[in-house]
Amino acid sequence: MQSRISISLLLLLLVGAAHAQEFEPVANVEADTILTLIEQLGADAWDQREQASSNLLHKGETDRDLVITQLVGTYLVHQDPEVRYRARSLLRAMVDKYLFQQKKGFLGVSLQQITIPKTVDGQSVHPIAIRQVLPGHPAIAHGVKQNELIVKVDGRYTHQEKFPLNAVISYIKTRGPGSEVTLRLMSEKGEVRDVKIPLGARPVDQNEPPIEEQQRRFFRDWLKEQISASRGS
Repeated sequence: MQSRISISLLLLLLVGAAHAQEFEPVANVEADTILTLIEQLGADAWDQREQASSNLLHKGETDRDLVITQLVGTYLVHQDPEVRYRARSLLRAMVDKYLFQQKKGFLGVSLQQITIPKTVDGQSVHPIAIRQVLPGHPAIAHGVKQNELIVKVDGRYTHQEKFPLNAVISYIKTRGPGSEVTLRLMSEKGEVRDVKIPLGARPVDQNEPPIEEQQRRFFRDWLKEQISASRGS
C-alpha cells in the first residue's frame, strides 16, 4: 500500500500541474487502472504477473504516455525487485516500439562546445558554435550561418554540464526525419533569433553498431534522463 501511495505521488510530480485538466476525470480512472495492473506485476502467481505485463503493453497502445510515466515512477520507488524488473522490461519494450528512431534526425552542421559562458534571457549558457553548415541539408536551407551560436534547443538552454554538445547531438538524432526543432541562435554581433527547422535523415554511418545495440544505448540514455528529470537535477 505504501508503495502504491509513493508511486501515485511521484506520478503527480512527473505529469505536472500543467496537465491536470487533461486527466480529469476520465484519466484518473485510467491512472488507477494502470496502477492496479502495475501492482499485479508482483502477484504471487507467475501467470498473473505475465497477464499483468501483457495487459500493460496492450494499455500502452492507447495510453502510451500515461503507462510510461507510471512505469517510470514504479521503477524509481517500488520496493519489490520483481515489480521493478518487470517495470523496466516493459519500459524497454515500449521505448523500442514507440520512441526509438532507426532513421535519425539530421541538421547538417558541424558543432563545437564553447566553455566560456554567455548570458541569454538572464540565463548562464555555454553556447555551441556552428563551425560548418553542410550544403544540401536542412540547416543551410533555413538560413543557419557558420559561426552562429546555438544557445537553446526546443526550450532547453545549452550548458556544458546540464545540456552539453553530446546531449544536443543525441537529442537531434532521436528526433525522426521530418520532426521540427527550434534553435535559438546568437550571431557574432550578439543578435538572437529563433529558427524552426524540419530535420532531414542522418546519412548512414557504416561504423554504427547493430540496431539492437543502438536500441540498448538509446534506452539506457532515455532512462537516465527520466531519472534525472524526476529528481529535478
